[in-house]
Amino acid sequence: MYQAFARREAVVSQLELRAGNNRSAIDLVCWLGRSHSLDDDQKEWDQWAAWFVELKASHTSLPMLTFFRSPQPGRSWVTAANIILDTAALILSGVDQTSNRYTQLCFRAGCMSLNRIMRYFHDHSHTRVSFWRREKNAIVDPDPAAYAAALEQLAAQGIPIVVDQDAAWEKYQELRTHYFDAVDYLARLTSSPHLQALYVEPSVADEKEAQQAIETAAAHDQKISLA
Repeated sequence: MYQAFARREAVVSQLELRAGNNRSAIDLVCWLGRSHSLDDDQKEWDQWAAWFVELKASHTSLPMLTFFRSPQPGRSWVTAANIILDTAALILSGVDQTSNRYTQLCFRAGCMSLNRIMRYFHDHSHTRVSFWRREKNAIVDPDPAAYAAALEQLAAQGIPIVVDQDAAWEKYQELRTHYFDAVDYLARLTSSPHLQALYVEPSVADEKEAQQAIETAAAHDQKISLA
């Protein structure tokens, strides 16, 4: 059991190095495109596909592994799986390139793995997550604005983006339907860290605008208190 746990966590740790401190699919796509191409990452997609296959086998035959936490706070095998699948969905929907069969294979392996683990607890063991419900979803679902901002950030890194972004958004939504319910269920079940699916770094202009809004509100409140 410990060996399966150690192999799982090795990939989680490696993913944190590649996806950045924000644990973002955007950062992971940028890392994969560091050579200005997303066609030479077979090794990574094969590794993640094999990881998903082992997750499915180990976490249904040894279900207690599902609840074994990562040694470092803020890490989770569920959020790591979500980042990989969001990365694949972002590439398959929004990046202007020929279809990569290794990305597609990993995506299928991940969806199958997470859904079967979810079904084991939900259908076989009848495990409910209502007691673990939070005010907000464990995994925040992106909106069209977040998706457009993600594509803009990828384009700024020299990654080719599709022209029809409305169609890309629809495809991204369709791809997420294959895994979002499973990810959200397992994140609640394991009390995984909160994760924003598509985290976009705020620009300097956005930060200045937010700071000005705070200062304006504070000045307004001060005038009211003196009146």
